[in-house]
Amino acid sequence: MPAYYLNTLRYLMTETVFSKSLVVTALDNLIHEPDNEEFYNNAVIALIASTNLCNEFTSKNNLLSRILGTLADGTVFFDSSIPERNTFQNYQTQTIGVNHVSRSSIRQAMDSQNGTGWEIKHSTTNGLLEEAYAVRTGQSKQDIGLVIRITVSE
Repeated sequence: MPAYYLNTLRYLMTETVFSKSLVVTALDNLIHEPDNEEFYNNAVIALIASTNLCNEFTSKNNLLSRILGTLADGTVFFDSSIPERNTFQNYQTQTIGVNHVSRSSIRQAMDSQNGTGWEIKHSTTNGLLEEAYAVRTGQSKQDIGLVIRITVSE
């Protein structure tokens, strides 16, 4: 797959996650109260809505999309490819997915000045070649709240 989905991924991130005030509020609440079950559930609902918007766009272009959310330490709190695992209990026991702190796009988002990361990789979840774009919340590397990653694959 050629590396030409970066602009699509930026668009999806902007239009489905960070331009929606309810999504931003839900994520912000989770950052500030990570042990609050209601805030966790609201963040999941918001990211499911974002996933649905992504899927609506990508399916028209014969692509698959996925949204993944991590805490600042790489703990996965949401993965649209395995929705049955997105529960508060799994979040608390850190069993939604493997820690993603070392994944290239997520690491770049955490470490870069502009808070973004990008990569092409084979997914360990579905084996497909994916192009990924990640964005961290927070103003600096010292102020990471969450990292949201959107991937597309053919």
